[in-house]
Amino acid sequence: MSLGKKVTLNTGHQIPQLGFGTWQSAPGLVGEAVYEALKAGYRHLVCTSTRTSVRSPRASSVLIKMFPV
Repeated sequence: MSLGKKVTLNTGHQIPQLGFGTWQSAPGLVGEAVYEALKAGYRHLVCTSTRTSVRSPRASSVLIKMFPV
């Protein structure tokens, strides 16, 4: 869901300008929210460990399921 707009970092790498954040997600919803965001086309995820998101399924477990190595 970058809408084609990217930002160039000081390292020269580019990331989508629009990201999906989870910092205010209710307990237990981060994993599902990340899954739905990836299905919708988001490729820039901002996932933090806050008091509420620590108790919910980690975004990393969703990423591992969607993009197995």
